Amino acid sequence: MVPDPDPEGTEFRGDDPEQSDDQSSLDEPDELLPAGDVSRRRRIGIVVSVGLALAVLGAAWTLASPVGAGPDDGFHLASIWCSPTAPDDACTNLGDAFAAGKDFVEVPAEIGPGAHCYAFDPYRSAACQDAIEPGTTVQSLANDGIYPGLFHAVMGFAVGDEPVNSALLARMLSWTFCVGFLAAGWFVLPRRHRAGYLIVLLVTAIPRAMSLWTSTNPSGVVVASIAAAWCAVIALIHAHGRRDLVVAGSLLAVALVAAAGSRADGGVYAFVAVVAACVLLWRPSRDVASRLLGAAAAAGVALIVSVLVLNRRVVDVEALVVQDAATSQSRGSLLWNNLREIPYFLTGNLGTEPIGWLDTPMPRVIWMSTLASFFGLAFWGLGRMDRSKALSLGCVLGGLFAVPYFLLWRGGWPVGFEVAPRYVLPLVPVLGFTLLYWRRSTSVSGLTVVQLSTVLALMTVAHSVALHSNIRRYVTGVGNLSIDLDTGREWWWDISITPNMVWVLGSVAFGMLAMTLGMSIRSGADQEHEPDELDVRTYA
Repeated sequence: MVPDPDPEGTEFRGDDPEQSDDQSSLDEPDELLPAGDVSRRRRIGIVVSVGLALAVLGAAWTLASPVGAGPDDGFHLASIWCSPTAPDDACTNLGDAFAAGKDFVEVPAEIGPGAHCYAFDPYRSAACQDAIEPGTTVQSLANDGIYPGLFHAVMGFAVGDEPVNSALLARMLSWTFCVGFLAAGWFVLPRRHRAGYLIVLLVTAIPRAMSLWTSTNPSGVVVASIAAAWCAVIALIHAHGRRDLVVAGSLLAVALVAAAGSRADGGVYAFVAVVAACVLLWRPSRDVASRLLGAAAAAGVALIVSVLVLNRRVVDVEALVVQDAATSQSRGSLLWNNLREIPYFLTGNLGTEPIGWLDTPMPRVIWMSTLASFFGLAFWGLGRMDRSKALSLGCVLGGLFAVPYFLLWRGGWPVGFEVAPRYVLPLVPVLGFTLLYWRRSTSVSGLTVVQLSTVLALMTVAHSVALHSNIRRYVTGVGNLSIDLDTGREWWWDISITPNMVWVLGSVAFGMLAMTLGMSIRSGADQEHEPDELDVRTYA
């Protein structure tokens, strides 16, 4: 791989006598050494600052909603409490439920169905949880094969004697795993593609992905792990030596296991993402072909696992088909009307659809910012196109739109029923990654400072408004329009930190991350035309 630049921005090459002499001179105690120490300390400071900002951001979103606020949280919380890694006395199994792959169980009332008493009523605050009697148990539904169970088993380590605190700990554990996957993806990527990767994550995180990453819903981990899998395939092609191959291959394997082991459809979307990356990188080279075919084969295993788990849902799907067969629309009308509404599976993940139990609407400034930023980057990315990129985009768009379109047709449902946008959310970042990828220059070369600054500013505003809206929905319900989150407060955690403090801290943390990204792009602007060694050597 291309050696790292020194503190002065030069590049060392062993066949350059001048640079060899410069390298030798650095071994002497001269005035250049303090500059290197300063640069090293600066990098450490940036890493620490980013780590703290991520911790604060995750904590803010964890506290922004009550227990049970995530989609289908009643089922997922019960599945965590009844997982093999949870304490034996945390759950009592009552036997098979009415649906295949589910069990009736008894769990603490604090994480049972009553925890989401506010669901589907945006004007009702979470104060209704006060009616829950601590220390009692209630009946709920838990996983017995309809989900792979890996996510629930890992989250089971967070279960303790205090149900509410355990649920919050599980949220932070989910956030930690998601950040770990996303950071690992950044680490293995070639340097010139990292900025584009982070920009796409920033744009596609608000609001749905951010709310899922800090929830007890396995969809969040699937989104992060599939992003890491895409990066791992890119890294496989740019790898030189056994160490690089092992790191990239290990990340790919772990990411595929996490995706296929968290949701029944996780392996399907992981397969789409990996195949799209393989198509994007395909070149007539034996070495390249062997690496890409190995990655595709690994994704194929994840696909098989998902198909086997999805078979457990056949009974449920058939029942739903019968239930909804008496639709007022003919099959032809349904196909036409669903085709007109199919962009919903992209825009719904960028703010046009409410989050939570689909009862937390997002203000227009959010989806205006996310859609403007995403499509602005998309049109810019379309300006750099070749055959491989076009075919790769076709793979991603097929998974993003064709798969839900087919499921809706098979079930006889219109868009907005049964098949939710969050199911295909893992492919939204992959679509952005593919649009920005260009092997002949950096992923953000050509974007002006004004353009990048506009995207970062829009996303900072969108995040702050999204966090405020999410807190407001549960503190008082959406009927209270005051900017002061303490006004008319009906619900909040039993802590000294107020809703306003959580909002401000979370907004500042996100702003710090956006500012750090902008500064890193500016500092690396002089390397945007730096050739990639693999491109020159293998693809020339």
